[in-house]
Amino acid sequence: MSDGQAPAAKPADEGTSPIPEGVDVGVNAGKKTPNPMKEERRSPGKFEELSQEVQSVVGGLEVFEGLNVEYVKQLSQSFGVGHTFRMSQAPREEAPAPYECFATYSSAKMMLRASIEPSTKQVSTRFVYAPDQRWLAKFSASAGESPSELAGSAELDYAGKDFTSQLKYISSHDIFIGNYMQSLTSKVAAGANLTHVRNASTIVNGLVKYSTRNGFALLTVGPHGMLGASYMHDVGGKMKFAADLQLSRRNFNSVASVGAAFTFRQGTIKTSMDTQWRLSTYIESALNPLMMMTLSAQADMKRKALTLGAGIRMALSPVPEGMEIGPNGEFVPAGSNPAPM
Repeated sequence: MSDGQAPAAKPADEGTSPIPEGVDVGVNAGKKTPNPMKEERRSPGKFEELSQEVQSVVGGLEVFEGLNVEYVKQLSQSFGVGHTFRMSQAPREEAPAPYECFATYSSAKMMLRASIEPSTKQVSTRFVYAPDQRWLAKFSASAGESPSELAGSAELDYAGKDFTSQLKYISSHDIFIGNYMQSLTSKVAAGANLTHVRNASTIVNGLVKYSTRNGFALLTVGPHGMLGASYMHDVGGKMKFAADLQLSRRNFNSVASVGAAFTFRQGTIKTSMDTQWRLSTYIESALNPLMMMTLSAQADMKRKALTLGAGIRMALSPVPEGMEIGPNGEFVPAGSNPAPM
């Protein structure tokens, strides 16, 4: 070898294996690095809330009849009181109570609401506690004049990294409910729901979820040959489009529905229609920071019936910046106010 001449590169041994994929040969030599092409499994969402999310767009759940007026007085950041007045043309046994008085207490981890309806002599309370982001407990109870009107429910939810579970008990009919959802891949999740009525029956439902970039599709299997398929598509967080099909294999009856929800700075518009010729529209708009207006309409063309509703919700104290009035009269972060159920 002459002076100044660089040595020839030594050929690699034929038996030397290539560098394994995902292994760093630099500073972190020997340590596996995350594969950017591999997506982790995420929480699939709660079993009952997945179908409810679709129905909140296509089912006309917010439709109400008559006139509703609600006053809310926030005495402090956590404590508030309110009154609700209702007028309805529905039969007395179906119409809501004409007057309700309620009080709420809320904090970062809990919410307590108690109410009384003088006309029905009904007292109700609801307690929600979330010690952290994984656990959620809900309790409710109501009592009337007779012991038979005493009822309550308890619910415990747990959200894991890639699964959710729920246990629920409803005392009025001795109903036990349990469900579980598991993410199988980054896009596919499956789960089951079991409902047991003591001394009566046990019902099992199955659900499969497929997530897309901007939405998800659901396939449900229920008792007595019931099949369901639905799809939800989100456009930029401002618009949602949904479609739902329910089919009974026993008598081959089916109901299809489509709907859309539009969210604006001052409110929300939802409209839907199904194959039973029901057209529903719900509008919620903030007239000012202290007043919210709601309008509701449903036309049942098959029965030739029209249902109209209007509501006003007023806060008698300024709403703190970044907050809004929740469905139970408490302050909640702006944009997190769920649809009425």
